[in-house]
Amino acid sequence: MTKSGPATTSHKDPKRLKATTRIFRTRLKEARASMGWSQADLANAAGLHQSALSHYENGARRPSFTNLRRLASALNVTTDYLIGHAPPLDADNDALAWQITQLRPADQDVVRTLVGSLLRRAR
Repeated sequence: MTKSGPATTSHKDPKRLKATTRIFRTRLKEARASMGWSQADLANAAGLHQSALSHYENGARRPSFTNLRRLASALNVTTDYLIGHAPPLDADNDALAWQITQLRPADQDVVRTLVGSLLRRAR
């Protein structure tokens, strides 16, 4: 008997892999640019070689999961964002807002209370 199903076939779908790679390349470049960083700056922050980052951005190579986590951490985004499993960042949905949506509802309430308190204090 052979295994089948989404978990064993989705990573082998060439169209899906190509789309994910394209999204990753685009989001990696955009996130790096939003930080005002060169490839060398991001590579240094993530503990990678600049040549590896260049390969990721031009689609010649895909990062390991460890390197994907390093890139996401350095850019202050999620790995899901980088690979296209989270909505794009924009003025209404920046990295901080996305991170807050990942909290439990009770913790989101704490964040809202804290932000409200800080805003009142700033007036």
